[in-house]
Amino acid sequence: MAGSGVAPAHARPRVVVGLPQDPGGEGARPRGGGVAVRKDRDPTTMIGIEGIRASGRHGANPGEQLQPQEFVVDLEVWVRGGEDRLDDTIDYRDIVATAREAVETKSFVLLETLAEVVASSVMALGDVARVTAAVHKPGAAASLGVADVLAEATVDE
Repeated sequence: MAGSGVAPAHARPRVVVGLPQDPGGEGARPRGGGVAVRKDRDPTTMIGIEGIRASGRHGANPGEQLQPQEFVVDLEVWVRGGEDRLDDTIDYRDIVATAREAVETKSFVLLETLAEVVASSVMALGDVARVTAAVHKPGAAASLGVADVLAEATVDE
């Protein structure tokens, strides 16, 4: 194809026609499995902890606040990104202990209120952008013949 102005196929860059080569506009990613982190954003990372079991005295029905019942808490805790160091995040043990303490030491009529208090308590651990707490009440689900009864609350900074 000499003189045609078209490079032979083996000399052309291999691209998929119609797709941008840099969809995020961020340039090439570092080699070695690294991920490019944009410095102009405040990155957050979600820590998920599911199945935190605790006994508490919560409910609107007669006697529910007299006898402890089982509650199960699932959490999504969004923390600010930092370096790859333990000092730049929240210890999972502190998150679990805080959620358990909220369930075990306080008493509420509404499951919704308990979910809000759990989320707010975890948020108070510091350097947290958002917390979603789902509080399940297995005993209520069993008595209703349903798979689950839960309340979910989200707290943002």
